[in-house]
Amino acid sequence: MGGHARFGRRTRGFLQSWRGVRTTTVLGDTLVDGRTLWILADRTEVDAGERFLTVERTLDDLAVHERSLMGVQHGTYLYDPTLGLYLQRHDTTELRGPHLVTPGPFVLVGADYSTRYESPGGYAGGQTWYLLETPEGWRVVATGGWIT
Repeated sequence: MGGHARFGRRTRGFLQSWRGVRTTTVLGDTLVDGRTLWILADRTEVDAGERFLTVERTLDDLAVHERSLMGVQHGTYLYDPTLGLYLQRHDTTELRGPHLVTPGPFVLVGADYSTRYESPGGYAGGQTWYLLETPEGWRVVATGGWIT
């Protein structure tokens, strides 16, 4: 199984995009509380980007931050094919790429602070969540996550 994953959002000067191709493999099945659940694994080759503004107090202006990241997301999960719901998922993501910072233009006579500088950057993180059936319906009952 496979498919294209795409995500994008824009909020108050913050732009983020996430694109990739996800490949899912059925590893097997298991019986939990009388239900047959599929054990699935996936891998997504990710191309992500973000752009956001920060206030640079020492320069009294805004700076534009741009990141272009590439990497891989791995996930394993339990899927209930009868209900069409993912009941548990754990994933890890590692993305690497440059972090470019461009200070804003200044209205200072004879000064040009439009220098750009670049630093290596990245993201590594993961999360786990569980879905539980309650008398009120399905809900997420526990989550955990980490970012380095």
